[in-house]
Amino acid sequence: MANPDQLSLEGAIKLVPSFSGGSESDLASFLAKCEFIFKSIPNTLKPIILEAIITQLKGNAFEAVRYKVITTWDELKNLFKTVFGSAHSVSYLQVQLSQMSQNSKESVKEFSIRIEKTAHELTHALTVDKDPAQVNIIAQTVQAHALSVFIAGVSQSIGIILKALNIQVFEVAVLHAMEEEKSSEYYNNAFGNNKFQNNKNKFDKKKFNDKSAVKCHR
Repeated sequence: MANPDQLSLEGAIKLVPSFSGGSESDLASFLAKCEFIFKSIPNTLKPIILEAIITQLKGNAFEAVRYKVITTWDELKNLFKTVFGSAHSVSYLQVQLSQMSQNSKESVKEFSIRIEKTAHELTHALTVDKDPAQVNIIAQTVQAHALSVFIAGVSQSIGIILKALNIQVFEVAVLHAMEEEKSSEYYNNAFGNNKFQNNKNKFDKKKFNDKSAVKCHR
């Protein structure tokens, strides 16, 4: 007789989460959901659910198991803890933050939000089990790095201005960059398309080529 507190195969499969690697918090969420499923199903269903979990893997998580034979949930769990645990998370986030640059279709604000999000995740990964004094020092270091990445990664014209201002606070740099972006957009809207100059050139050219305006005084 089936235990009424246990999940059915259909119910368990519906709860199987997807996972593509990423931050330590993503890993913790994935592991917690899978642990719940395995605790809520009979042993006979565990091999089937393990296969279902593996089929839902994507990206880096899929590559981690692609050529491996995984026979138990504990094997998969330990593998992911090794590959996507805190040490990997820190190095991954450090590389991600250092390589950031503003995309051509991305506003200054959108770029700054991307940097802030990654810097926050990196700070969290670096400060696990640290005392308040250490947390403060690490947070300041990451914030300083985020500032340098923002100045180096923002559009060249704005980056030059920010370097000249010698700004030391990330939020202040973002505000200045947004003001410069707004000024630049205003200038481009007014003169960037050269409508006034183009119309003037067309008028001058037409006037120059209009022979009816040329008078002969012979």
